[in-house]
Amino acid sequence: MYEMHFGMSMSGAVLNTINTRLDARTVTVLLRHSGSKLIFVDPTSLPLVHDALQLLPPRHPAARVIPVEDPYEKEFPPADPSTLT
Repeated sequence: MYEMHFGMSMSGAVLNTINTRLDARTVTVLLRHSGSKLIFVDPTSLPLVHDALQLLPPRHPAARVIPVEDPYEKEFPPADPSTLT
């Protein structure tokens, strides 16, 4: 995902990051207003994106969903929950 911040602007596209802590209804509003044609999403957030797309109006053009796994994130072991505050 880090690389997309540079790649999108270099290609002339616009990167619109969406907070995955939002609910599906709010994500739907953001997708509708942004006119997104592609959605790059971490596989763990696919259910949220799916739910948001289902809430779009019937005539709204469907965005293409592209799951992206970041291998960098897999290099680190899970954090000990007792150390998180």
